[in-house]
Amino acid sequence: MKIKTSKYNEVRLSDVAQYIKVPAQIVKPSTPTNGVLIGEVQYEDGKKERVYSDYDVRINNIQLPFAAGKESYFDSEIEIN
Repeated sequence: MKIKTSKYNEVRLSDVAQYIKVPAQIVKPSTPTNGVLIGEVQYEDGKKERVYSDYDVRINNIQLPFAAGKESYFDSEIEIN
């Protein structure tokens, strides 16, 4: 699967939401920070969770940070097998 990223390997929630199936894929920081709300993800069981910019996502054992930005900010790609 190819995912659009920034040059820092940050991803948009809208680009990876379809790959998030369980809550364990969302990695929250160990110490609370002031992350910006970037959206909500709905899991297969119907539960929803708010996602903040200081969270990461784990897809196929690869952990990527979230970011909010314009389409032009996400000008790179990463391929995950």
